[in-house]
Amino acid sequence: MSYKQLNEGHEAYLCEGFSYREIGKRLKVSHSTISREVSRNSTRSHYLPDVVHSKACKRKHLAAKYSMPALTIAFVEFGFEQKWTQSRFRV
Repeated sequence: MSYKQLNEGHEAYLCEGFSYREIGKRLKVSHSTISREVSRNSTRSHYLPDVVHSKACKRKHLAAKYSMPALTIAFVEFGFEQKWTQSRFRV
């Protein structure tokens, strides 16, 4: 199966007591995706759907693709120190 992000549908199935395999079949995702989602967002062996979205947003913004390399930050700071204008950066 190809990668898919989960939506809120899996939460209802979890509350109903379906197995990870059954939820995966119904949502057309791998059962291991469901397992990882539950383990990643569980607190003390309880899956709390209300907390899931906020935890996912925090993880998303901490992802490497959203971080800025230290060299870029140093370059921009150097430009500020030198009082470069925006025209200096045009190509």
